[in-house]
Amino acid sequence: MAYSIGEIAELFGLSKEAIRHYERLHIIKSNRNPHNNYRFYDEEAVNTLRVVRSYRSLNFSLDEIIGLINSQEKEAMLNELNSKEEILKTEIEQLKQQVDIIHQQKHMLQQLDHQLGKYQIKTKPSTLWLSYNHEDKKDILYKNTAYSWSKQMPSARISARYVLNKGEITSIPGFCISSKDAEKAKLEHNGYIKEFPSCRAVHTVMTSNLAFDQYIDETWINKVLQHEKEHGLQTSNEILSMGIIKIGDQYYFEIWHPLI
Repeated sequence: MAYSIGEIAELFGLSKEAIRHYERLHIIKSNRNPHNNYRFYDEEAVNTLRVVRSYRSLNFSLDEIIGLINSQEKEAMLNELNSKEEILKTEIEQLKQQVDIIHQQKHMLQQLDHQLGKYQIKTKPSTLWLSYNHEDKKDILYKNTAYSWSKQMPSARISARYVLNKGEITSIPGFCISSKDAEKAKLEHNGYIKEFPSCRAVHTVMTSNLAFDQYIDETWINKVLQHEKEHGLQTSNEILSMGIIKIGDQYYFEIWHPLI
């Protein structure tokens, strides 16, 4: 059976230019009608396009498809299919992680009103923390570490450590990521990374509209300390904040103050 370029394009949901492009790549070839010299495509071209569309649906590139349909060896085709299978498995895992992150963010949003300004004793997950220090940016190891963390957004969250010393509060801006997510991402440990192990801690949620290097107004930190004093809680000299989400001009942060 003979097909015009318009018919074969309609059959596969392609443009005429796409058909011409496949022909220029020698994926298919056309014939000429001896009576009117019009271009037409035969059943071989149709069957080849069926194979091409099948591979395209599996995310193979045109270069990969050309290699597959021109391959004369079964082993070469198996190797190509195995390689694509591994790539797709990796993409599936990445998509699963993205879905998990969306679920986590939905859950945090749903809990905001119940946790804002409320205090609970909860188990803080094991967390890795990286400072945001302009001086450190001159060091290649820090720059590489910060770059690898930046690729893990939103799992890597804006954060700050608050160091308590004789009534003084020192805030140190940075980023944090759960040890579980860091392990999945295969983030390397080095001297710039501080680990906060899992522990029982005072937990609450606070809001802030302050600049990046300040994060939480110290009056909020003092509220946490006052609550702990009123309830006779013994806590460490460091408080960790973890960014949740930004709504309008307000940032929401989890606050964790480990018990001792």
